[in-house]
Amino acid sequence: MTVSRPNAAVHRSGPPTNRRGAHTRAHIIATAGDLFGSQGFFGTSIREIAAGAGVNHATLLHHFESKEVLLEAVLEEREQQVYRLVDASVPRRDFREFYRRLTLHNESVPGLIALFARTSVDATNVSHPLHEQFRARYERIVLNMTTEFQALQELGLLLPGVKPDEAARTLIAAQDGAQIQWLYDPEGVDINDIIQGLLDTLLTSPPTATGAAS
Repeated sequence: MTVSRPNAAVHRSGPPTNRRGAHTRAHIIATAGDLFGSQGFFGTSIREIAAGAGVNHATLLHHFESKEVLLEAVLEEREQQVYRLVDASVPRRDFREFYRRLTLHNESVPGLIALFARTSVDATNVSHPLHEQFRARYERIVLNMTTEFQALQELGLLLPGVKPDEAARTLIAAQDGAQIQWLYDPEGVDINDIIQGLLDTLLTSPPTATGAAS
């Protein structure tokens, strides 16, 4: 799952008005993320999520009016977590380290990676309830990543002949594809190695020595 700027999307369910409500909402989102990741969106019911979160059906629907709205909240929270983890500055001079940190974080939440991969494919169907959201998300990611590569180009860190927009789409495709392969074979597939190898064909600076993620 690639990273993009936070989206100021407004859910159709209103935000909690107190600390207890905020805690309940966050717990529902976390429970839904686990269940969606292990059972899929269509294989998980609202009642299962409510039971897993320790709330009744009415309480869940008070916070999220439908399963589709809840899935949106799960995916948005996932995106916000990633954004908070990585350095938000642009340009990122140490782009390799940025992507190493992103990869390590993604590997720590395989259920959510599986959910995102599955939903990304399902949502290509125009009748899917999140088709427009995912279309817009990919459009935003491509735009943001193109901006990243344009900034790297201005710093002289992009190899001659590499076009920022093409580099962006290539990196996004490699990230999504590597994550799917990793889900099948987590011991045999190293996402970071795949991404770092690709970056070596795009960037002028050599790979940096990296320690453990802070």
